[in-house]
Amino acid sequence: MSQSKFSKGLLYGALAGALISLLDRQTRDVMKNRARTASEKAKYYNNNREVLKHDLETKINHYKSLYEKLASDAQYLTTQVNEVKQIAPQVQTLLSETKNTFSTSKEEYKEIISEASNESLQADEVSHDPHMQQQTPEYAEKYGEAEKKNG
Repeated sequence: MSQSKFSKGLLYGALAGALISLLDRQTRDVMKNRARTASEKAKYYNNNREVLKHDLETKINHYKSLYEKLASDAQYLTTQVNEVKQIAPQVQTLLSETKNTFSTSKEEYKEIISEASNESLQADEVSHDPHMQQQTPEYAEKYGEAEKKNG
């Protein structure tokens, strides 16, 4: 019994809302036009049942093809998700191995960079020593003539 009270209350509330909305002139005009259009379509289809049958078949075929396309797309997405699920552990393992490799070789890279920068510093020190610069071909080419002229 309480269910029927709920249904009645729902129906009365909907009717009250519809009546209140019809107090607005613009809403009344729109509803008049919709009612007039629906009435004209009903009369037309009542007199032309073959057209109604054809239009319904067309709509049914349209929605069937739409359903089939959506079902196909859903199947495709399901397949793709399953493939990703299978690939994900492999990718995770690969990422973990790569991370471990970089972590272990990080110290090696630091040593290589440190050695290279030490060699660079030593080369800079040699190039600032005038006695060592005379031994390099670049220094001799650049400054050898100037020393000969001055000396």
